[in-house]
Amino acid sequence: MIQIIIQMMSFGFGRVQRLAAGMRARGLPASASTLAALLIVLASAVEVHAEEILKYRPIGNNKMLFALAERYFPEEEYEENKADYAESYRAESRAQVIKQVMQFISVDLNRDGRPEIFLLKQLIGWCGSAGCEMIVLQQRNGVWKEVYNGSSYHSIKLLDEWDGPYRRVEYASYLIGNRLILRWDGDHPWGQELDKDGNTVEE
Repeated sequence: MIQIIIQMMSFGFGRVQRLAAGMRARGLPASASTLAALLIVLASAVEVHAEEILKYRPIGNNKMLFALAERYFPEEEYEENKADYAESYRAESRAQVIKQVMQFISVDLNRDGRPEIFLLKQLIGWCGSAGCEMIVLQQRNGVWKEVYNGSSYHSIKLLDEWDGPYRRVEYASYLIGNRLILRWDGDHPWGQELDKDGNTVEE
């Protein structure tokens, strides 16, 4: 019960108030709205989440994602490798490279209704044995901010482990068995490397 209360506090009672307000707007009485919202948040607090693997996928024609990806693929970078992109990916323009080659995962890590974006810069010169450059973006005060930068492969794994309201993410693993975990200190993400036995690898 104590753990449930702590989890609910981490979600914030503001979430209960927002849910209740939405229900009242739909005609539900005030007392019933508050009770229903409280039950929803309580249920999410005790919900068991199985580990889940999410795969990166091309940005395609999503305008919002395209605008975010443009920040990380300037025109001069495309011009330097223009011939290689045409040969390797049959991409004849910078826009085609962004749509076909750069990839993303959208997932709500803290269940606030606003997904975080994992952007994979799967571009020439940005990939190696540790994977390709990965940028984590989060919407703060209506603006998309880069909050973390690392390297990732073709997928991430959502873990059934939490830092407050944030779900931990395994974003890369090595052949030697080490795993890279995205963790959170409040709203500030940080990376943790674990060995095959689950011990923290000191830098």
